[in-house]
Amino acid sequence: LEGADSRKLLQGLTTANVDRLGEDGKPLYTGFLNAQGRVLGAGFLLPARDGGVVLDVDAAVALSLTKHLSRYKLRSKVKITDRSSEFRVCVGGGPDAAAAPAGDALAGDGAAWSDPRLACLGWRALLPRGADGGSLAPGSTAVPAALHGLLQAVLGVEDGVAAMPPGVALPLESNLELLGGVSFSKGCYLGQEL
Repeated sequence: LEGADSRKLLQGLTTANVDRLGEDGKPLYTGFLNAQGRVLGAGFLLPARDGGVVLDVDAAVALSLTKHLSRYKLRSKVKITDRSSEFRVCVGGGPDAAAAPAGDALAGDGAAWSDPRLACLGWRALLPRGADGGSLAPGSTAVPAALHGLLQAVLGVEDGVAAMPPGVALPLESNLELLGGVSFSKGCYLGQEL
């Protein structure tokens, strides 16, 4: 998302307090809800240049979330661009995985950060397609997606459409609040009443 109203738009459409985005150099974990309070998808919000925000969400819900955001954009000064063909997600772990580098998201180089949900989930990165994830944090290494998915399942970290069916799952039954993805003090947002 680019534009002066990017964070304002997200503040009313996500479960996290977008005003806190980038406070400690970390992105926010959040959920996107429909008007009935059901989860449409969950993901990460990363601070970008000029007040913009990068959304890291499951590819299976990216198109529907783009449509959802566009529906509520109205006259907001926001440009929504799908850059999934340019970037890929890489996850890593190891003894020092929580020490992943942090910084502004994307440019052309991507971004890496320690996972804000649980320290034992290591780091996550958005890398240009074709770039080697290798070891972005000293003492850690990139982890195959299947192994990382197994770790998430063991820890009760629901991720993706299989664990959180869009339009069916509730944020609290999906552990979003336990993982820091729900703010109970930020004010109104779509679907909060449930």
